[in-house]
Amino acid sequence: RAAVITGVAVGAGAGAAVAATRRTTVVAAPVVVAERAKTSPASVAALPDLTVSDMTVEDHVHCVTIANVGRAAAPASTVLVEFRTVADGALVATTTMRVPPLAVNQSQRFRLHALPVGRLQVTALVDPANRIAESDELNNNLVVDVELLPPMVEPPSLPDVDVDVAPGAQAAEPIPAGHAD
Repeated sequence: RAAVITGVAVGAGAGAAVAATRRTTVVAAPVVVAERAKTSPASVAALPDLTVSDMTVEDHVHCVTIANVGRAAAPASTVLVEFRTVADGALVATTTMRVPPLAVNQSQRFRLHALPVGRLQVTALVDPANRIAESDELNNNLVVDVELLPPMVEPPSLPDVDVDVAPGAQAAEPIPAGHAD
């Protein structure tokens, strides 16, 4: 049923005197507002939702985890990882990796080796070209600050040396510290 709204429009501007008034009648069709409010998530189109769910550094290996937290499978995509210096934002390294198709609630973990060292801001961005329609396009990246130290280098393994010393024997010359001659 249509509603009739009648009112008086007053033509007053900022500081202007009103020269006339006019009566306006508007016939409006009913608008159903409650239907939209009752819309359940089940009736919303099922879409994938790719997200960078985790980034860690373990034993000088940077791990990035991509997850599909949406309500539909996600097609293959890519993840872009950038390493920038914290001090000035200079790009130190970048890599792009292929993310396989992910089912609902499935994730894929990537391990990056040969990392740059220093205080870095690491950004991972899944679907950087926004090619995949998702339920949330604003959760595709994760940024973390890390300090990556050079890996510890193990000293070379030296063979054991066995020396037989006769009881009461003395060296002809003292051996300086640090020499095994």
